[in-house]
Amino acid sequence: MKTTIWKSLTISLLILLFFIAVLDDRPSSGEEDEAKKSSLEEPVSLVASQPLEVKVTMEKQYLDGVTEVEEKIETIWAMEDFWANYDGWTLMNQGEGFVEFYKQIDDLSPEVKANGYFGIDLNDQLTIFLGKPTEGKVIESFFPIPVDTLESSRRKELEQGIKIQDKNHFNKVIETYADRDPIDKH
Repeated sequence: MKTTIWKSLTISLLILLFFIAVLDDRPSSGEEDEAKKSSLEEPVSLVASQPLEVKVTMEKQYLDGVTEVEEKIETIWAMEDFWANYDGWTLMNQGEGFVEFYKQIDDLSPEVKANGYFGIDLNDQLTIFLGKPTEGKVIESFFPIPVDTLESSRRKELEQGIKIQDKNHFNKVIETYADRDPIDKH
């Protein structure tokens, strides 16, 4: 709902700015009445006579914590076509010459699908590594795991790395280790 309202407001604002720019070129006083008459007879078009160029930034946030940002310059002839291209994206910010979109992706990032492993970091936190934990790059850390209470096979498995197979496997591992409560040592 918010996205639809933002899109409507944005379209209205851009159309208003377009018409303000057109009106700045209007004739002075005596010619004004004649110009108004002729402009009323001409059909109004939402397609610009000259294209508008904007820098478009698209940020994708994946389940595994990876963020991808893509930037491109886009030439806009018709605002309706422009907004249709970004259906499903959330408008985060816009101004003169730029538009920023955001999208939460309900899947794993391509990097983690290809070479992601669960493991534990130096702080005993469940962590995703790009590569095996011993040599991989940390992608995202989630929560501490009470390694002292883990079965030795589970601890060894985390130290060596658990290859992330797919989204369901990712969620299952998170749930498995999120349910472990540290032992109260009082």
